[in-house]
Formats: sequence, C-alpha cells, structure tokens
Amino acid sequence: DGEWDAIELNRDHVSFSSEGGQSIVTILNYGGWWISGGYSIVVDDQPNPSDYINATSSEGANGLSDTLDGGWYRALIPEKGRSNTVVIIVDPNAGAPRRTFIQMSVGNAFARIDITQE
Repeated sequence: DGEWDAIELNRDHVSFSSEGGQSIVTILNYGGWWISGGYSIVVDDQPNPSDYINATSSEGANGLSDTLDGGWYRALIPEKGRSNTVVIIVDPNAGAPRRTFIQMSVGNAFARIDITQE
C-alpha cells in the first residue's frame, strides 16, 4: 500500500475520574481515520488477545469502522467516520481502577490511545 507517515495525535492518553465522562482525541496530520479495535481491560500493560473487540460501522458492512463498544467505555468517530476526531466516553466506576487502549488506523499508519480511569 505504500509508506504512510506516522499518525500524529494531539494526545495519546486520556484519563478519567471515577465519575467517567467524555474526551476527544484529534489526528493532526490526516483528514480522517478509523477505529481498528480495542480491549475490555488491560492489566500490567498486557492485553488478553482473546479479549480483543473489533470496531463496527454505523453504516453497515460497507462503511468505515467508526464505533467501538468496550463495555465500560465507547469510542466513536463523528460524521459516520468522516472526521479527524474520536470521541471517547467512559462510564462511572465504583470498583478498582481500569485501563485499556484502542487502536486507530489510516492506510498503513497506526496509533494507540491509552484510556485510564480511577
């Protein structure tokens, strides 16, 4: 597919209080991207490969992968995947701190966004 410049983000980590909330991450050097997938929970920086969650498309089989439901968090790319942002929404947490990450793609370039919550 050719060589693609590395993805540049306005930040690669978002942190939430136990109340949860919403945060936006922006890709700086491309006009759009898609969500590859993520994990439910990462422990000691090690994801469980069997816990991988594939992203889906809000437009069906022919659309870009613009939504991800990780159970306690969700990620979505506005405008049905035609945006340079991803919105990350995290539910309230009454238990132990949580950590995960999602993987983003554009062409042959990839990025990881870490998500933590108290």
